[in-house]
Amino acid sequence: MRKAIVETATGFVRNIVEWDPGANWECPAGCELMDGDGVGQGWSWDGEQFIKPESTPRSQIDVLMDSPGFTMDANEGQVPKSPAVMIAEGVELLGLLHAKLKTDPDGLTAKETQRMLQLERQPV
Repeated sequence: MRKAIVETATGFVRNIVEWDPGANWECPAGCELMDGDGVGQGWSWDGEQFIKPESTPRSQIDVLMDSPGFTMDANEGQVPKSPAVMIAEGVELLGLLHAKLKTDPDGLTAKETQRMLQLERQPV
């Protein structure tokens, strides 16, 4: 049985669990167990219904930072990216990181700074 662990004070869905009514388990202090079909972690309870959180679109920097060296093909599964695609993505990411650095000198994360330096050192 799928249940949501909901913080009583805030209505925040802390977790989703498969609950066995016969199991020797207690809900964490300050939380209550509620039917959780179709609900996910991070949702909220407004006293009457669960509310799905609004999704935040990922920035192009985030997409390129997390871009693996392959693409997914419906028929073949993982397909390696061509060197030209890898170079183009690197050039695009480097440009975006430079623009971010120019507009906000303290705005780059450590991971972004490391990736920018790595891209600057790579021969094209």
